[in-house]
Amino acid sequence: MIQDDVYRHTLLATIEALRYWVPSIADVAHVAEGGGDDFWHLQVSPAIPGGCAFELLLRPNNQHYDIVLDSETYEYRPVEQLDIFLPMVEAIVEGRVIQRRWTSRRTGNLVCKQSRIVLADGAIWQEGNRPPADSERLDHHYLPYRRDILGS
Repeated sequence: MIQDDVYRHTLLATIEALRYWVPSIADVAHVAEGGGDDFWHLQVSPAIPGGCAFELLLRPNNQHYDIVLDSETYEYRPVEQLDIFLPMVEAIVEGRVIQRRWTSRRTGNLVCKQSRIVLADGAIWQEGNRPPADSERLDHHYLPYRRDILGS
């Protein structure tokens, strides 16, 4: 855990970096930002289909965050390092998100879900359950927000 005063100071710098980044995607995304004393919230969705919409909620008082990736919600995750959030949102907008669905080989029933974000440096942020040994994986890849839709 990070000392509370160091965490709050660094969190403010992280939020400012995210706010500074937002205008760079204004032409390819719909963005809403807000918050109060207890949280800061960023909601981003692609202007054209295929990208991964996301929400990020950062809390200054308890060193936890929530993230929603498309339809998957990961709540009250511990903040291990604050400098991961900007690379995470950049990777999401660049289309480096995979949502994995694991199904039972015997029944075909969904047994596990995972989300992965591949950061620019090759590191992987991952959340979700560990799949059972007798399961089959189906990956859903998202598209970048910024892409040539005319093919020229």
